[in-house]
Amino acid sequence: MTDKQTLSETLLAIILLDNLTLSDALDLFLSQRTKAVRDILQHTETSSLSTSSARRRSSVISRDKEQIGKVLKEAVVCLIDTVNLSSAVFEKRRKLDTDSILEEIIRLVQKTEAAPMMAKTLSASQSSHERRASRLASISSPLPKMSFSSNTSPVTASKVLQALPSAQILLRHLPTSITAFTPFITASPPPAVSAKLNEWRGTSTRILAEAVPSWLTALQSIQDVWAVRSALVNELSEGEFQTQIQSALASEWAERVKGIWTIKLGSIVDIAQTKVEEAITALQQSNAQSEAESDVGAYGFSDLIYPSIPTAALTSTGQSTSLHPFLASLRQRSSGRTPLLDDVLSSLEAASAALRRDAEGLSGDLRSQYQAGVEDALQRLVKVLQDALSSTSGYERVVECSLFVGRVALHIATSSRMVDDLAGTVDTSRLCPFVLLD
Repeated sequence: MTDKQTLSETLLAIILLDNLTLSDALDLFLSQRTKAVRDILQHTETSSLSTSSARRRSSVISRDKEQIGKVLKEAVVCLIDTVNLSSAVFEKRRKLDTDSILEEIIRLVQKTEAAPMMAKTLSASQSSHERRASRLASISSPLPKMSFSSNTSPVTASKVLQALPSAQILLRHLPTSITAFTPFITASPPPAVSAKLNEWRGTSTRILAEAVPSWLTALQSIQDVWAVRSALVNELSEGEFQTQIQSALASEWAERVKGIWTIKLGSIVDIAQTKVEEAITALQQSNAQSEAESDVGAYGFSDLIYPSIPTAALTSTGQSTSLHPFLASLRQRSSGRTPLLDDVLSSLEAASAALRRDAEGLSGDLRSQYQAGVEDALQRLVKVLQDALSSTSGYERVVECSLFVGRVALHIATSSRMVDDLAGTVDTSRLCPFVLLD
């Protein structure tokens, strides 16, 4: 409902039916809008162990950023429209120095209205045939178009009757007491609009702030959180209430962003632990792969077969896709990355690069907190490598396993882009293999 005139007429009907005061009418409107906001956001409510709650949670998780942004935007628009409509309908119009719209409608609806047309009296001297013909002519002939001045009520008995299918019969033959009915509304003082709206703004903002985290939980990307936030900023560009909503939601955006990078940094540490453990297990096997890991120099100069590629393929596309595996293997050998080492480093680098792209645009306090999170994650990564190094003491190929862990630490600290992708300002000396081997 965005039309103040329609809202005024609706409230007028409720006042007539329930004999409400203006203050009661405002309370009723605000309470209904509170329910509307809750209905919009109800999908995030989580109550105990009910099946419906589980279905709601799974429904939220399946939503993308466009759907979540649409729901939150709808809730914000409902809040802003409620305040604007309440002020427009219930507050006095200061510029015109007149009553509020609702007060004026209440005054106009109580003005006496002349009946649009009186029923025509049939002469007693007319025959029954003449009276019947006169009635038929009266029913079939159209009523003259009624005009209403700007000072008349938008809701009157005659206007209601005119909207009915049998309007012509009703307006011709109903008594004046009905066609010109004027209601009486008990006078009531104007409501304390400002105080009531201030209280409602605080309550509704809390409802929104409490619901937002549950919706944001479905977002697994920092960029998605910013996209949803941007969708709401367009609706909160100016106004006191808009600023209040922005302030209430500011901490929610930050908390979700921190939650996302915490999960992703933890995932990088988990990847390192899993991959290093798998590599150490593979090194226990006496095979060609474990021998290649033990002798990096021999692996670097081992045979590398150049792919057979037709000349036409090179000239037509510039570089055949068949060359990609060969070039990747060549770069891998030139950097001293054996297959197991490359598997560990590539997995860490892919996750770090993805987090770098997702965390672009962080600034101020968020950037400082992110860098602190990166340093903590790197400390945990060091602990993972230290634990892996300690665990090799019981293995048969302890030297090979220890060297492998040291090479992982060395490449991370010197040649890998992993740390730079996470945060270029973080001190990487903590990853030096000499620290690990103390």
